[in-house]
Amino acid sequence: MSKRHFYRKFPEEVSEEFEKIYNKIVRHEEYLYGKDAVSKAIFFGDEEELYWQNIAGYIINLESEEKEHTKLCNRIAELRNALEKLKKDYPMEYEIIQLYYFSEKKITQQEIGSKRHITKQAVNKIL
Repeated sequence: MSKRHFYRKFPEEVSEEFEKIYNKIVRHEEYLYGKDAVSKAIFFGDEEELYWQNIAGYIINLESEEKEHTKLCNRIAELRNALEKLKKDYPMEYEIIQLYYFSEKKITQQEIGSKRHITKQAVNKIL
């Protein structure tokens, strides 16, 4: 059930224009309040309790972001180690992977094959 706006009449001393503007502003504020999803929520406790709940949520969010960042850093370190091992054991494959994935200018498999004197299919298999 929606709340209805009741037009407020002012005494004769107040101009009609002011009355219209006032009611327009109040009607707009009521509309925004009704549109706001938080305005429909029911909160238990006082403002201080809500404040601390928000801080706890923020801290939990920071901790989860920190865990995600740590996971990402670990995966990057694993990738670096894998590339170093590939460089030692398979130098040609390492060079092809570097050219295809890590070069600043986008290079096609056909171009890599032409440089290394192998077919495009061989480059694709290596990648």
